[in-house]
Amino acid sequence: MREGPERPHSIYLNGQSWPIFHGIASVFLLLVLLIQISPLASYIETRIAAPLLFQVREMLGKTPPLSSRLKVITLDDSTFSYLGGPRLPVDQLEDVLLHLAAAEPESILIDGLLSDRPDGSEIVTGKAASLPIYSGSFPSRVQLKYRVPIDFSKSTYQLSSYLDGIASLEGLPYSLDQRNDYKIYGHSKSYGHLINGTGHITYNLDGTISAFYQVNDKTVLPHLSLFAADTIKLRHDGLWLDENKVPMSKNGTIVINHRPPTLFYDSAISLKAILKRALAGEPEPSIKKGDVVLVLLAFATGNTDFHEGGPFGEIPGGLMIGSLISDLHQNSWITRSENDLLLILLFGVIGIVLGINARSGHYWMILIGSWIIYSGIVFYAFSYGNLWFAWLLPLIAFNGTSLIHFAHVRIQDEMKLILIEKNYYEEKALRLEEMQKKSELESNLSLGRAVQKLLLPKELNAKFFGFDYEMLYKPTSGLSGDWLYAWDFSLGERRILMGDVMGTGPSAAIPMAMIIGLLNDCEEHRLTLEETINRLNQRLYELFDQQVICTLSALSVHRDGHVEIYNAGGPGWFLSGKNHTEHLTLRSEPIGAKSKPLIGHLRLQLEPQQTLFTFTDGYCQSSKDLKRVIRNLRQLQSPRSSEDIEKFLTESMAHPKSKDDQTLICVSTDKTQRKTA
Repeated sequence: MREGPERPHSIYLNGQSWPIFHGIASVFLLLVLLIQISPLASYIETRIAAPLLFQVREMLGKTPPLSSRLKVITLDDSTFSYLGGPRLPVDQLEDVLLHLAAAEPESILIDGLLSDRPDGSEIVTGKAASLPIYSGSFPSRVQLKYRVPIDFSKSTYQLSSYLDGIASLEGLPYSLDQRNDYKIYGHSKSYGHLINGTGHITYNLDGTISAFYQVNDKTVLPHLSLFAADTIKLRHDGLWLDENKVPMSKNGTIVINHRPPTLFYDSAISLKAILKRALAGEPEPSIKKGDVVLVLLAFATGNTDFHEGGPFGEIPGGLMIGSLISDLHQNSWITRSENDLLLILLFGVIGIVLGINARSGHYWMILIGSWIIYSGIVFYAFSYGNLWFAWLLPLIAFNGTSLIHFAHVRIQDEMKLILIEKNYYEEKALRLEEMQKKSELESNLSLGRAVQKLLLPKELNAKFFGFDYEMLYKPTSGLSGDWLYAWDFSLGERRILMGDVMGTGPSAAIPMAMIIGLLNDCEEHRLTLEETINRLNQRLYELFDQQVICTLSALSVHRDGHVEIYNAGGPGWFLSGKNHTEHLTLRSEPIGAKSKPLIGHLRLQLEPQQTLFTFTDGYCQSSKDLKRVIRNLRQLQSPRSSEDIEKFLTESMAHPKSKDDQTLICVSTDKTQRKTA
């Protein structure tokens, strides 16, 4: 059979739209993957995901407490007022540091560069100083005036001081942050007798710190917080602090395990009290042996180095160092998954599968449920296990790919309904036009009806090698255009044809009688069904000059179980199984209107307990009725007889009282009968 002309919506019905929508989904997924490897991912994680994760953990009461060994000393507003300014004089700072060191803490960490004496002269006090005091440092690409770069000759900066069991950095599972072309600036020489070493105090945009900056092949600069550890070792399996392994990324970064700033505010010690005791020569009761002292010299209002993008809003940089020290003491590090790209790809593929296969009602439930379940898993793992998995971007990939394919499937379904409605209206328009050209010659002659009944098959219900077939025929008053024909082609094949000639009365009955005569002739000459349909069309076209149009449905059942079905302008065939009924849309045109109409043809194998049926337009008087039938197919499960099908069709009609003849064919298979055959 030849194909009809290409239509604008045929791209959906012929499957040509799948590559387009697969391409759109792939581009969307690629875009999400590109976002993940771009700086935008850090912004999304720190500004959207991290605040939710940390604050939910805080609400659940699972935020790790501050270490009892951490003592935070701040130059706060009271100290600012006491000093009359934001800075501690150099001699008083020396007194404070020596006063704190006398309490024998593990280390004293100063969140500041201590570079406020540009002349470089040293303070001479006569006091020997080999103290665990460390200050901050800052790397710069350009050389800064009035600043002297750090002297890296101390063992504190030698890579060999940290390597344990490995010969070089190549033995590590991660790389270090390269700062080969940077100048590192820290405290001035005035503090050389006090400061034992420096550590960098910079932070990364993704909420992490670089454990080390690699200055050259032999020199590294640790982060200031690492000096709170008694031992710092780089081993073949990573970084170990105080014999506890620290989870690090492949780039050598550590996730900052933030605490709410209020935890620090409540426990912070004012520098004013420390200074008074230092000047008075009194012992320091707030510091115990083995504590880690964190001195924040920029903590007064208007003089604090706030950092944006923290999970609890703007946060002073020194408090992040305090969180890292607490993690070191409590071994409460956050482990961040580095399989984000794989996770996004997996969620994108799952979204594609969901969008293609989910029904409309189920889709939204699954979509919302997936968000709730995965979000619950992520928040639970973070709050109770310190495990951080990618959250927002995988769900965006899942949503995007599923919505694209879900919309595609819905468009396809609507296009099918539109095509059915369009074909139906075209056929109705042809019928109306022809009916207007013909005069009303209806003569409800009983003789005509009797003759018409004689043309029907002798048996409307029968069996054939495991097939049960039924033909249901209900004419209205007057002569009818509906017809049925049963044809035993051979011992192994039976054919059943059904049609509906346009119009009513003699104008429909006369062509119908001619069609029955032609079918008798075709049966005698043993023509194939395809040849028979073409011959019927040719005779109608030649004899009636396109004035008589007839829809036609035909099937051929074979003893081996396979069935061939044909459609010419009818509503198509319907296949019903145990739990599912589907509409077999066979695109076609009625016979008699064209010399070569489009005829739908399909070959299929009927499985046990399946039913194949079709009907004339007496059961569906409008396109709305046919659309209702198709939409309600899920309600028709395993029909046992033509009465079941007729009941379903009648209930689906908008106007149950039909004004046209009603004819129906159904063929079903029975499991027991098929075995016997």
